Amino acid sequence: MASRRRPARPAAETLDDITAIQQRLAHGVQLPGIPAPRTAAPRMDAMSPQNKASYGASDQNTRGVSGKFLVIGIVGVLIVAGVFIWSQWRNSSDADVTASVAGFSDNEDDSIMMNLDVTRDDTSKPAYCIVTAMNFDKAEVGRREAVVAAGGNENTRLQIKVPTREQAVATDLYGCSSVFPSYLDDSTTTED
Repeated sequence: MASRRRPARPAAETLDDITAIQQRLAHGVQLPGIPAPRTAAPRMDAMSPQNKASYGASDQNTRGVSGKFLVIGIVGVLIVAGVFIWSQWRNSSDADVTASVAGFSDNEDDSIMMNLDVTRDDTSKPAYCIVTAMNFDKAEVGRREAVVAAGGNENTRLQIKVPTREQAVATDLYGCSSVFPSYLDDSTTTED
């Protein structure tokens, strides 16, 4: 197969010849033996009619659809966060039953007596508190639920005997509530 050779270009011999060629090219004059300069194709806008016809794009703005989903997503996240914050606030607001340890006495090898002051907002509802006994290393060695039956005074002092598995040196309050677990009888006050 015969190879094709390009015709030789005329060599510019002087600086004036080069300048003249540059001026002619700048004004669009085609020189013999020199290919015409390539011009960039006109840039087509993403939403131009040519692109819409070629690619089947609709007249609807596609960025608006994703923007709508973004707004809906943000509003949904804000609603979920608001419900979560409200429920946490509701569950952690002031308790209807509070108590404080008022001392302990008569600690034996297998039990300890403690005094617990219980305050209820609504005396028509029963309440209960969980108390613990601790050894010298502050490890829990005993636990008991103490019930305050409905009625009575707003402030009640209970004397509670907490059974222990070894000698206890202190007592503590774990917590109180007016919502009873199923295994606990709410009809009588715990008194030992």
